[in-house]
Amino acid sequence: MVSDRIKEAKMKRLIVCCDGTWQTISQKVPTNVAKLAFSLDGCDTNAPDGPVEQIVYYDSGVGTPFTQNNSSWFNRLVSSLKKKRQGAFGGGLEEKIYDAYRFLSLNYREGDQIWLFGFSRGAYTVRSLAGLIYNSGLLHRRNLGKLPDAYALYRSKDLKPSSWTCQEFRERNGYEPDIHFLGCWDTVGALGIPDLSEDHDLNERLNEEYRFHDAQLNRKVLHARHACALDESRKAFPLTPMEASRDAKNDEDPLKQIWFIGPHGGVGGGDSANTPFSDIALKWMADEAREKGLAIEYAVLDSRLEPDPLAELKPPKGLLSALGDRVRQAPEPSAETLALFHPSVWVRFDHGDLNYRPESMQGWADADRSGWGRA
Repeated sequence: MVSDRIKEAKMKRLIVCCDGTWQTISQKVPTNVAKLAFSLDGCDTNAPDGPVEQIVYYDSGVGTPFTQNNSSWFNRLVSSLKKKRQGAFGGGLEEKIYDAYRFLSLNYREGDQIWLFGFSRGAYTVRSLAGLIYNSGLLHRRNLGKLPDAYALYRSKDLKPSSWTCQEFRERNGYEPDIHFLGCWDTVGALGIPDLSEDHDLNERLNEEYRFHDAQLNRKVLHARHACALDESRKAFPLTPMEASRDAKNDEDPLKQIWFIGPHGGVGGGDSANTPFSDIALKWMADEAREKGLAIEYAVLDSRLEPDPLAELKPPKGLLSALGDRVRQAPEPSAETLALFHPSVWVRFDHGDLNYRPESMQGWADADRSGWGRA
């Protein structure tokens, strides 16, 4: 029984799963975050040093407030409008970071592993969470009342993690753990209000509170994986890529940032029209995590997957499509950048009947890949 195996466990894996905007674990078409959470084993009995308990924290996306089914039609209407506003404009992001941080603080013990997964603004949440822990440490549970102080240090423009103030705060109040694995599907870049104006300075002022500022990974993130969408061109969904740390503790493949077929939901899931593509990105992430030690019940995961790189690719619809377009820029053609695209991209790219030529891959149609190794 799982309970008997857990009693033997010496360390834990604390796994935070933060979903995308307007996404929940109970929706008809779950995202990759939800599918992964469903598929995690409660205890890894094959770990080299004995059983390892795996504790999962799942958080629904921004814009998903709880509303009872038996509440009045007026309350449901208000809740729905609030949900749409929060999802479009990034409301509730700070609370999401706080909630995930509290889970870690209440459960972490020295030697435990921290795993973080997120999609869309859930990716923003876990990347910010990793930055918060690096900057301010992970508070002992008895010090959780200082979380606002820890967050204020993290958001400060004047204090770096290496400053005496931050170092002293970490040493006095908690742990300084590594982030064993950070896995993200298509991190959305502009938080707060989407870029509605052509005035760059105006957009910066509108987004000042929530603008993402952790594009570069910190040195405590041992393994980072980022799945990026080639076919997302909506202005409201600009990609925030990951940048490798200049002084990473782990110098063996600390970062893999790979491009996949599909728009935003076609990489992170929750989009019924493009599930064959998001399943490809999910399988890749799961395999990468398993290689680094995560125990996954593949019988459960595989039963939910129907990957197909040659399926019909459907453009996203909805209100946010009306905010305008901004074509993403994938890596330019070269032998070195070839491996930055998932193999499924080349399966579709080279299938003559489909004529798959994403605007983000300008130049690749004329590139001669024959001497560049395996695509």
